[in-house]
This record gives sequence, C-alpha cells and structure tokens, in this order.
Amino acid sequence: MESEAAKRIYNGYSAVYDALFKRFFYPRIRHAIGRMNIKPGSVVLDVGVGTGLSLDVFPRDCKVVGIDLSSEMLKKARQKVSDMGFKNV
Repeated sequence: MESEAAKRIYNGYSAVYDALFKRFFYPRIRHAIGRMNIKPGSVVLDVGVGTGLSLDVFPRDCKVVGIDLSSEMLKKARQKVSDMGFKNV
C-alpha cells in the first residue's frame, strides 16, 4: 500500500479507531507486550503506535517511543500521553 493512501485511511479512522478495534486488538497487545520481558530502563520503539492503544500496557520503568505514518493517529496518542500523565512516553 502506498504510504499516502495508508495515511489517508488511518487519518480517517483516527477518531473512531479505539471504539472499533480496542475490543479485538487490546487483549493481543497486552499479551504480546507482557511476553516481551521488558527490563527497567529499556527503550522500546512502538512502530505503528497509532492512537496509543498500547501505551498503558508498557511498564512505567521503560521509555516508549511511538512512531506512525498517520499524523491524526499520533495526535490521539499524544492526547493519551497527556491525559494519562505518562512520563515514560
């Protein structure tokens, strides 16, 4: 998929992404991150962070850097970081 097309699609979904997909993806995200054995002080790169659905699952004693093609998804993720008071993201 062309990156510009992907950006348009995910920008469009950004407002409703969590409502539509959290129930399906969140348990899998929680399971995957739990299996990563992230050590205190680790730096984790979350590629395709989207709306930040995964951010509350990461241990608070690691640093998380999230990247995404969609600027609208990143806006939602930044808002979560602010709303939830994450100091490690």
